[in-house]
This record gives sequence, C-alpha cells and structure tokens, in this order.
Amino acid sequence: MIRRLSPSPLLLAMALALAACQDSQTRPDQATASAPVSEEPGQGATGKEEPRNLHAELRALFGGYEYVPTREDLMQVGPAEEVVPVLLELYRSEKVSPHQQHHALRALQFYPEHPQVARTYEEVIRGEESSDQERRVAVRAYGRAFGDQGLELLGFALAHPDYHTRASAIAALELTGSERSLELLQARLNEEPETELQAEIKRILDDAGKSEATR
Repeated sequence: MIRRLSPSPLLLAMALALAACQDSQTRPDQATASAPVSEEPGQGATGKEEPRNLHAELRALFGGYEYVPTREDLMQVGPAEEVVPVLLELYRSEKVSPHQQHHALRALQFYPEHPQVARTYEEVIRGEESSDQERRVAVRAYGRAFGDQGLELLGFALAHPDYHTRASAIAALELTGSERSLELLQARLNEEPETELQAEIKRILDDAGKSEATR
C-alpha cells in the first residue's frame, strides 16, 4: 500500500504566489486597474488645462429669449481683448440665430473702451443694409455706452426715416438726460412727423422741466 504525502505549506505558498504573478501578466485589464488617475478635472497626461471655448460660452449665455445678459455676466466670461472679437464674430455669423446675433451686438456696450465697439455701432446705425431690428438694438446700446460722447450719432438716428429707429433714439437721449440731449429733443419736436413720437418728446421735456423746477 502506497501512502500519499501532502505538500509542505511552504511549497504550497510558493505555488500560489507564482500563479498570481502569471495571471497579472496575462490579464492587462486587471494589471492596470489600479493605475493612478488625476484628480484634477480638465487635465490630461501632460497636466495642462483644456482651453476655454468662448464661442460656446457666449452662445449659451445668449440662448434665452427673456433674459438679457448683464455687465456682470460678460465680465465673468473674460476681458475685452478676448471677448469683443468673439462678440463681433457671433454678431456677423450666419450659424447662430438672429436672436443671438442681437444679443452679441447689444453686449458690445459693456466694452466702450475697445476701439472696434464705437466703429461697429456706427456702421450698423448708418449702414443702409442694416435691418431695422439691428439698428434699434445698436442705437439703444450705443446711447448707454457713450452717452453725451455719442450725441452726434444719436442725432443722426433721431432723424432716421425708420419710425422705430427714431423711437430708439428718443429713448436713448432720455436715458442720457443731459442738457445737450434735451436740446436735441427740443430741436426735433417740431420736425417729428409722427404724433406718438411728438408726444413722447413732449413728455420727456416736461419731466425734465419739472425735475429742474424742484431743485
């Protein structure tokens, strides 16, 4: 009768360790499962942050119909030298909606120090190919951005053939509220052919007179 001998505990442990080592070498999915992963989002193997897409950020900001982006919204996107070129591209792009184009045109008012802003508004306000909606947006935004410094161009809009352009100029001059802006309105009063706009000019002048009388 032959007696079978049990392997020693030391030999058994060495055999199990060898099998585990071979298994990890032939199964790369398990061998690399514990590889370290960067905890910082937006970084790849080189550790560099992915560049921001200002076009996408601004398109998302201009996506709503009721909400009009504020100065604070635009300041969070970036400085003028980065944001203004993108705003101009969006305004002139046929790949975005007219609504987003008008938002981009309006948002230029927050960067009056940029040399392309005043130039762009003047091109839109004086341009014969500009749509009435574009011109109205530009007139109001230009008035908010430049105030008394832009009275010459606002005076041009005040005498424009388009009714709504003149109405926008009246609103911009009221917002400016300076003595020179009131003088422009006074000079326009008897020349304005539309009774509704005449009445609006009279209201502004009367309110200004009452405000001056109470000082």
